[in-house]
Amino acid sequence: MAPKKAAKKSKKSTGAKYQVDDEVLMVEDFEHLPGKNCQLSALRKVLAFHDLELSENMLLGIASGLGFIYWSMKLMPVPFVGGLNGKGITIFENAVSCLGGKVESVKTGSQKVSYKQVKDHLREGNPLITFVDMAYLPYFFRDDAPYPNEEAGHFGGHTVVIYGLDEQKNTVYVSDRYNRPNTLTIE
Repeated sequence: MAPKKAAKKSKKSTGAKYQVDDEVLMVEDFEHLPGKNCQLSALRKVLAFHDLELSENMLLGIASGLGFIYWSMKLMPVPFVGGLNGKGITIFENAVSCLGGKVESVKTGSQKVSYKQVKDHLREGNPLITFVDMAYLPYFFRDDAPYPNEEAGHFGGHTVVIYGLDEQKNTVYVSDRYNRPNTLTIE
């Protein structure tokens, strides 16, 4: 199956830590679907984009993903209770492998490299799953919460789907588990 193409515009050079041009990259036909778990929801959306409709519950079973964690730290207002078996991309690798596919994982500590990789992926016309730090998601907290929300602590294991980027508007389009999609600034 050929990948669906992203719409784009011309480049103009500006930027600081990484090159921000004047591109608009939107994945055509991406559908935001609300969910319950960030990882399973993200995987469900990307698979649905590629015409494979599975529920989060079905993906949990396919990935052998049932587990349990109770995590409490002084910085956390309430303990975190989780139920996925595995760390990082394991849930994605397990599910996609059982479905006959392969997961490509890219990890970098460089903002420049990361930004380029996101743009390259969107240029191919595909949404991508990325791990993000919840402290930097303004829509995740009350309107009067500080930004970044250092009070809540950092958790870099939250996942969202990036399906668009508009450098002209300084906007990244993300699909989280909520009822509607969200936007973030490129920074």
